[in-house]
Amino acid sequence: MSYVRRIRGDSIVPNVGNAPVADSMLHREPSVIEKQRMMSYGLEANVWVSFPERCCNRIMFYLIVVFSLSYVTKTLGVPKQTGVLLLMGANVCAIVGALAGGMLSDRIGRKKALAIGSTGTLLMLFVYFQILDTKSFVPMLTAMGFFLGFTQFQSGIQPVAFAEAFPTNVRYSGSALAYTGANLVAGGPMPVLAVWLFALCNGSPWAVVTVCVTFNVISLIAILTAPETLGIDMNRVDSAEEVIGSSAHAPTQSHSH
Repeated sequence: MSYVRRIRGDSIVPNVGNAPVADSMLHREPSVIEKQRMMSYGLEANVWVSFPERCCNRIMFYLIVVFSLSYVTKTLGVPKQTGVLLLMGANVCAIVGALAGGMLSDRIGRKKALAIGSTGTLLMLFVYFQILDTKSFVPMLTAMGFFLGFTQFQSGIQPVAFAEAFPTNVRYSGSALAYTGANLVAGGPMPVLAVWLFALCNGSPWAVVTVCVTFNVISLIAILTAPETLGIDMNRVDSAEEVIGSSAHAPTQSHSH
């Protein structure tokens, strides 16, 4: 899928020009100080909302796709063929979830849709491994399908939600920081942490679940406290004058008095 998306992207990008607002920014080069203030202003307000959302998403994806398969086949003794079938079924649900998330967010808003997905994964965490422990194919497939479906439900919303969260002049930086930063902080260390916690708890997954619940709660809080971005002006720019306006006017006012 990554290769397909890359090829598709490469075929689209050369035929797409810059947005008018981006072209207009090229005619004026801000100073270094202005750039720093613009970056700080544009990123600080939104990156701490996008970042925990993506961290939670990466952790949940690992838990279902990698950790669950290992748990089912090695700990529970389910045949590998059955484990692969379970994962394939869950990925079908993931496709449906991603499409549903994107479409629903266009109707009810990014914030509400993300909250639905986050609440779904949070609830699944408390019953997921108990269902897997039944070793019954249909309940296991249902649990993995719902869990991965809710996880990818959020993935279907995050790209546009992240793009809307950042103004044009820091959109790429903000989105990249949330995506790649989450992979470094959460996605990368999680496999090592999960293996260590699993061994520490003598084969019990509940320490891993506790970590996932913690990230999920933080992500849900970030979603609920974030502003709604559906319908926001995607061509908006935090100009240097707007960013430094308060600091620029303060000395003038004090001087006039």
